[in-house]
Parts: sequence; structure tokens; C-alpha cells
Amino acid sequence: MAGPLRESAPGNGRFFVSSSLERSRRRRTRSRRPVLLAAVTVLAVATGLAACSSSAPRIMQIDHRIVAAYHPGAAAVSEVLRVSVDVYDADGEGELDRLTVRLPGREIEWVLPVAQLTSTTQEGQHWYRTDALGVSGLARIPRGAVEVVATDLSGREDRRTVQLPLTLPDLDVGDMPRLDREARLTVPGEVTSVVLAFGTSTGPEFRRVAVDGGEVDLRGTVDDSLIARITAEGREPRVWILGEWSPVLWIESGPWPLPTAMRSPSAAEEP
Repeated sequence: MAGPLRESAPGNGRFFVSSSLERSRRRRTRSRRPVLLAAVTVLAVATGLAACSSSAPRIMQIDHRIVAAYHPGAAAVSEVLRVSVDVYDADGEGELDRLTVRLPGREIEWVLPVAQLTSTTQEGQHWYRTDALGVSGLARIPRGAVEVVATDLSGREDRRTVQLPLTLPDLDVGDMPRLDREARLTVPGEVTSVVLAFGTSTGPEFRRVAVDGGEVDLRGTVDDSLIARITAEGREPRVWILGEWSPVLWIESGPWPLPTAMRSPSAAEEP
């Protein structure tokens, strides 16, 4: 998959893993609510900047996915869209003004000024990543075409369209990763590995675990020193789970109480 980071999801109990992974590696940005195409979008551009650029930006690659999340006890699954765009501009990296992400079939768009994007340069590629894009009033991200428009300071544009396949399933609560009290993790058979995120006082800690046949016993899969440190902090330890259903569909659940079977005996003996 193209993009500087495959594992990306906010620390509010939903989409914790991907947001935390992103925050741990680069600056976090806040998500934007969609607006209808018919609405008037006001874009503030500083005086004089419009004449700075002499060539249009070029969209080189797009990395896009849906993240479907389940909060234990919730009645339904919720989804967000995440998009990363590799943009080349002969006039320089600082010439991009905004990205626009549209769902043409639904007349929905997000207008994202560059200051509200996470940017990174990797191997000569200039990537701009959106935060979680949700649709107010819709729990599901509509499948179909996703149009991405890169606009520079002079108003020149480049656009590309990618697809969210119509065959992507609408997942329900029963499709989400689950962790029981005996430290048994169950996921759909399509998922072959997961990322575990553990909350600590100094920030989240991440571990990747392979899954075979939709189930794995997490006892012994996470180092005792991490478990001991979490339990010794005197807080209720919790874990979030992120898995890849397909390249354009990721699933996340949590927070789950850390099972007693995963807790270090030495930590349990500490006062």
C-alpha cells in the first residue's frame, strides 16, 4: 500500500489505535466535518500569495481506507474515511494551499486547508494526511468514487479519483475484534494480524500480534515488563485492537479491560 504509514485511528475511545499511532510519529490534526457541495465554502488566502506559483501541483499517489470502529457495549459500528495524498509541486513543497475530498455520488465534500493536514516528507515524496473524516448523520462511509483535489496558492489544481469498492461489507458488531477475560482474542478470518495499543501514563504502547484462524491466545504474546509497568501505575489498564480486513477496510475495537490472565504476577504483588 502506498503511503508513509499503514497503521493510522482519536483517544476518545473510538479510533484510538490509528489516531495514537499517527500522533506518536507526527503532529496530530483535527478532523473536519463534511459540507454539502451546494454550500458556500469560504477559503482565506493571504493577499499576494496567489501569484507565487507558476506550475500546477501533481497528485502522484493516494492512500485511502475506511476505519470501522466498535466501542464495547455500543449498539452499532461507526466508520470514518482516512486519506493520504502524495503531492508534487515544481514550485516547492510549501505551495500547496488545500486538499478537497469529495464523494461525488453523495454531494459531500471536505475542504481541508494545509494547516489542518499532517504533512511528512519521505524518500522525496511529500505526503499530506487527513484526520478522521466522518459524515454527520451517517454511521457508514458511502462506497463508490472518492475524488481528491490538490489546489496550490495560485488556485491551480490537480485531481484524481479512487474507489471504495461497492463490494466492501457493511460490518456489524459481530465482525469486530473481541477480547475475553481469558485473554482470547477473536477476529474475522480475513484478519491475519492485529496491532494492540496499551494506554500508559507516558502515552500508548503498540504491539503487533499474528493471528491464525481468527483466534489467538494473548497470554505470553506481550512482554511482561510492559504489562507490569501498566498495572503498577494504579490505573485500570485497557487495550485497543486494530486489524486489516482488506487494504481499504480496517477494523478497530476498544477499549477492552486488560484480562487478568495477561497481567504480570510480579506486578500484582506490588503494593
